[in-house]
Amino acid sequence: MAYNLDIAARQHIHLNGRATRIRSALELNYMMQPHDTTTILHLGRFYMLHQMDVSELVIMLQNVQKDLETREEVSLIQPMLQMFQKSHRSEEEIQPKRRTSKVKYAVGLIMTHKVDDNLCVITGWNTSCQPPVNWHQIEDSENLDQPFYNAFVDDGSSRYIPQEYLLLSTRPRMVNHYQIGHYFRYFKGTHYVPNEETYKEYPEDKEALENILKNYLN
Repeated sequence: MAYNLDIAARQHIHLNGRATRIRSALELNYMMQPHDTTTILHLGRFYMLHQMDVSELVIMLQNVQKDLETREEVSLIQPMLQMFQKSHRSEEEIQPKRRTSKVKYAVGLIMTHKVDDNLCVITGWNTSCQPPVNWHQIEDSENLDQPFYNAFVDDGSSRYIPQEYLLLSTRPRMVNHYQIGHYFRYFKGTHYVPNEETYKEYPEDKEALENILKNYLN
């Protein structure tokens, strides 16, 4: 079944959502066959292509290597993953951002855009308008001194949105965007759980997100 899902995902015509489908199929296969070196190789290639964390796969390979029959296969895969892991860690040190009273939302929250009603997930923020380099779509606002949020939108776009345009979604669900895996580990029903790199950049957002959801659900 996982093999068929992988084939179907790779044949998906529209680019938006294609990578997400492929990743889901590969990770399903990995869950069922965590010690299979071919499965680890395919998932590792996908993670490296999308600049994702491969540390779990490196650890798994170390465990698999204890089996004499797989040592030759592991010796071909492990250097590749370790080289990527090393270069990934050697990137410029992330400067953590500190929340202020003005920042109303947190990374990982599922939001609704007030203007077009599109669903989106917050991937980052600034306390004022400081658009990231090469960000796809920056939305206008007369008030540039309010928080602005980096967000992946369900239509496949990446936007820089002022706080005044966002509302917590009343019906949170997964957002269909091919770069989700760059920032998050998985979807948890009401929000996305950030990966290690995202947490390093926004260390106070975990507690903030929990408080926001607790108050909102109450």
